[in-house]
Amino acid sequence: MLIKSTVVDVCRLTDEHTALTFRPVHRADYPEYRAGAHTLVRLDDGSIRAYSLCGAPSQQTWRIAVRSNGVKGSASKRLAHETQVGDQLFLSYPQEAFYLNPNAEKFRFIAGGIGLTPIVSMLYELHATATAGRVVLHYFVTSHDNAIFLDELADLGVEVRIHAGDRPDRPTAREVVAQPDPGEHLYFCGPPRMLRDIEPVLPQWQGRAYHELFGSRSDRLDVRETEGFELQLAKTGGCVRVGENESALQALLRSGVDVDYQCEGGICGTCVVEVVDGVVDHRDECLSDTERRSAMAPCVSRGIGVVGLLL
Repeated sequence: MLIKSTVVDVCRLTDEHTALTFRPVHRADYPEYRAGAHTLVRLDDGSIRAYSLCGAPSQQTWRIAVRSNGVKGSASKRLAHETQVGDQLFLSYPQEAFYLNPNAEKFRFIAGGIGLTPIVSMLYELHATATAGRVVLHYFVTSHDNAIFLDELADLGVEVRIHAGDRPDRPTAREVVAQPDPGEHLYFCGPPRMLRDIEPVLPQWQGRAYHELFGSRSDRLDVRETEGFELQLAKTGGCVRVGENESALQALLRSGVDVDYQCEGGICGTCVVEVVDGVVDHRDECLSDTERRSAMAPCVSRGIGVVGLLL
């Protein structure tokens, strides 16, 4: 279900970042959400993108922050630069896949760029429970000018360590993740390349590490991107060829196969389909290892040779 919403504030944070605040149109309040949740925003052209709810958890207004990626005509660029107060968009109910462990005693947050956004709401929640003094945030940005929400973080009493890419002494993500304190929990949100950097030291956290990505698994894998493959449709007997430069989802839609989808980034799980045969190169962030034995997210995952789908 989508909630019709009005833009009530547009705030330019940096040259690359814009914050948008929404209020529901046909209801008094938004549904409650846990800090760290995201919403799916449907744009005027029907495309849907996932954005973290990055203010203090509230039912009256929701806030997201958008980073325009510089690609002309891209969804994020249009949302960041063309949205005005009074515009109306549709937002989904909260998607809660990344949230605080209520039993944690101490917190270490790692944010890479726009990956700060879900962490902001978590820091608001910790501030409300007088836990901010046990929090440290390592914030990786390309330069100090691209850091966002610093004034708010200061008001929350969070210890923020900014690691700017234009500083020669910047530590690596792996260095700031290593050596957890007893009882400390790790929360990470950033690009897949940062997760690849910290993965070797995550076992030190003994199950107390949680992460969310703002990209798909595809750029974590050292595989050829240009090999096509075939999808055999078990129910209809059809065959769909997936080209070198298109996703399995795009190929299915092009062939007239009705598949629900939303984020197109392997995160929300809406497009997941059942696999009956073949080898899948999984690149999603929504399926467990067990689920991947019999399912795939066609928006990001690819096949090797021929893959049979229950479609």
